Amino acid sequence: MNVFDSLLPKNLIHSIPYFKSQNSEVCKLSKSFLKEQLLLAEKNTNLIRLARGEGRKFILDHIISDPDIIFNWGEKSRHAFLDKSKIREFLEPDVVNKELLLKLLKVYEEEIDYHWNKYFKNYRMILKHNCKEEIIDKIKRAIEISSLESDLIIIKEWLCYALHTAGSKKFSDISPWVSTSMGEIRYKTAYMYGAGNWNILKNSNNRSVFNKRFVILDYWALVSEEGDTYRNANYVGKKLRSMGLPWYENKINEVMVKYGLLPHQLVGYYYFENDELKYYFFNQHYIDEWEEDSNFKIGDFIYIDQTDVKFPSDNPYNIIYAKHGKKFEIFNKR
Repeated sequence: MNVFDSLLPKNLIHSIPYFKSQNSEVCKLSKSFLKEQLLLAEKNTNLIRLARGEGRKFILDHIISDPDIIFNWGEKSRHAFLDKSKIREFLEPDVVNKELLLKLLKVYEEEIDYHWNKYFKNYRMILKHNCKEEIIDKIKRAIEISSLESDLIIIKEWLCYALHTAGSKKFSDISPWVSTSMGEIRYKTAYMYGAGNWNILKNSNNRSVFNKRFVILDYWALVSEEGDTYRNANYVGKKLRSMGLPWYENKINEVMVKYGLLPHQLVGYYYFENDELKYYFFNQHYIDEWEEDSNFKIGDFIYIDQTDVKFPSDNPYNIIYAKHGKKFEIFNKR
């Protein structure tokens, strides 16, 4: 079995050597039972199964040493790291400002030119006459004439999606989205990002891992919440192509999750060290549910009482997000 085959969801689940969690109670549940729960989640058509590779040392060390942080508060977007700034606060949920929105549009306009000149122009792709200018003018007019906050928020989110998908260097450190991958290749993609080396799966390069330790976060979202809590990257590409602008194919099945991976949907993580899967670490809240009810399934409602949960002062995040229904807000800041 080659590296890619071993990272297919069912194969990876079957290959888990053992399970860990915050408490020792995980030992009361059999390995076969836990693997079966992961396999059942693969068949649940109401869920979209997502994965994210995380190998940044300052985040990884927190995850490994104090897993309560992610399993009580979740994995945050890069938006949650930075100090206060006008544009960063503008990118918080339900905040609108036409002046700052036009500045964000200017960053997007520069990004279109950059990617056209560096990537698309070299392939002699046919570009509709003045389509770049038409796209920018269309969005600018929509911003100027919109009087409803809800309409402006949609425009703001769309621009954020486009800049995030493009990998804009100006935008990456303030992006409110978290990149994940879906489908059969999601663990392969997450493995490459976690390892920090896109060439890891080439036979000639299969030992040149940059990060010797990394995790693959195992997440789910409801299919019905597309557009509310997450967006498939195809959303941006299809819109741009329909307006005549070539854009990237979503080869890695990227899905952008809003603001962070929520702890009650973060099932656990796969821990890799020196190219080898060492264990699967379960969110203790899931273990507790199975201890109470063996019929509980991944994707069922799970409640995490955060009223008495400490948010350590030395954690890497500055913002705590809250989700009410399908809406997000800032719960607290440090």
